[in-house]
Amino acid sequence: MMLLAAALGLIQDFEVTPERLDALVKEVRPLVERSTGHAFKEEPKLVISEADEVRKILVTELTPQMKLQLPDGSADDHRKAAGEMAEQFTKILLGKYAAATNSIHVIPGNFKRLAERYKRPRINSADYLRVIAIHELVHAIDEQAYRAMSRIADVKSAEELVVWNAVIEGHAQHVTRAILVAEKRGDLFRDFEEQISAMPPGTSEGEKALASQQAMYVKFGYIDGRAFFEGLAATGRKTYVEDVFAKPPATKDVILHPARYYDPKARPAARDLKPLWDALRKDFDGWSTDTPSIGEFELRSAIGDFVERKALDAAMARLVGGGALSATPKDAPGSKMVVVLVSQSESGEAASALHDLFEATLKSKDERMKEGAIRITKAEYGTLKTKGGWRTTLARKTIVAAGQEVPVVDALVTVGDFTVEVLYSNEGIADDEMSKRVQSIAEWLERK
Repeated sequence: MMLLAAALGLIQDFEVTPERLDALVKEVRPLVERSTGHAFKEEPKLVISEADEVRKILVTELTPQMKLQLPDGSADDHRKAAGEMAEQFTKILLGKYAAATNSIHVIPGNFKRLAERYKRPRINSADYLRVIAIHELVHAIDEQAYRAMSRIADVKSAEELVVWNAVIEGHAQHVTRAILVAEKRGDLFRDFEEQISAMPPGTSEGEKALASQQAMYVKFGYIDGRAFFEGLAATGRKTYVEDVFAKPPATKDVILHPARYYDPKARPAARDLKPLWDALRKDFDGWSTDTPSIGEFELRSAIGDFVERKALDAAMARLVGGGALSATPKDAPGSKMVVVLVSQSESGEAASALHDLFEATLKSKDERMKEGAIRITKAEYGTLKTKGGWRTTLARKTIVAAGQEVPVVDALVTVGDFTVEVLYSNEGIADDEMSKRVQSIAEWLERK
């Protein structure tokens, strides 16, 4: 849907002009047509736009999507959320394809500003304008060939939305890379892709942790989505692009493991956790609850680079699936939160290794988040008493964010093939009450 800011090499004296855009379309259009195997029915137009104009386009496109992200929200909530997201995007977008008008909007002011902000001067260059033109033209040709952009309106769930975004962004990146590699400019693409989920210099560890979820969604769409298409291309199937647009992957985990697209049985079945969530909801009367599926993508997002990549990859390779229940008061959304996360691994040994990984993440954050606007000022560790003799970890922390101290209680327990995390944020809970909470969940998981 959109191309986020990217950057590479020395701030240049570069200007985006209508004449440059017209010449660029003429140059790269045949490259996109040849690489995709489709011809444009109607040539898109590259236009120079102000950020506010692009923001209005984004609000129109994002508002329906907010209904999936905020199912309990009102129409005003959806419009407000779309407006806030659009405002963020217009600060980092260099190009945006609008399917409604078949036009590609370029925001010249962002080229120089982002080059300075990220200290990547090559953003402000003809090289980057050309990369963006190729990427956005792929969106345009996919719209004409598969209704790729318009079909966002048909998506029925937040999971489908994330997957479809990875399909459309991943394919655009896949084609862009192929064109640049054929021109022996693969280094330009690598530098460009490296910057996609980067954060500005000077970002504190706490700010990075807060922004890591959004950054991982960006990485998932552009980088993991591109790797998915390349994994399918490696199978030798000539119709892999048509196949994906006709029948997109069912889950985010398939994007991360392309082999599962043509062989769904390659992924073991996870236990149905809905009865557990139904039981837990009874304890949160007056709270809004959500029960998203949790898989490799979500855990990688949460863990980030707080542990060694080798250990993370090993744990994720043995992950089967999972889910979570999150709860926040209806009368004061976001003021406090309770989260119950259940992850299922291939074996008890793998579940214990995941427990190790979660614990290592907690302690790594203590060390790396000692300074900055978001920091951990206190961390104490212990265990919980349970009747089942399960392995447990209890962490009590104080986090300072925006000058406010937030108490956090985080408990881990390993039960057979399951690793459970129970988190209370800004909602105090005594050790004995946490033990009861963990005990009830563990006993439910032990029942067949």
